[in-house]
Amino acid sequence: MKFNSLIKPFQSLFRKRDNNVYKTSVKNPIFPGTYHYTDNNSHRHTLEIQSAFDLKIDRHSVPVQVKKTDRDEVVLVDNFGYKIEIQTNAGKPIKFYDESDNATYKLSLA
Repeated sequence: MKFNSLIKPFQSLFRKRDNNVYKTSVKNPIFPGTYHYTDNNSHRHTLEIQSAFDLKIDRHSVPVQVKKTDRDEVVLVDNFGYKIEIQTNAGKPIKFYDESDNATYKLSLA
């Protein structure tokens, strides 16, 4: 019996893992668009979701990395390590959680 045939069932255990283990193969489950939300101080803000998860908040670009996508939510992490979660309903964003503010905001279409 050849050595390769002995180790073949175990090869997947030794393959290099993707550093982004939370990322799934689900395509962008949310529609790009412009949304409004109101913060806890009653200030109105704009969240722009562009293709490839390019985000802008109040016209300021927010570089993010995708950590998880599924049909109900998208989890992103900004450059400071804070989570940004976008909850969806039927593929449309309905809530926006910003870990840096520890707050969840309802989204409305702009």
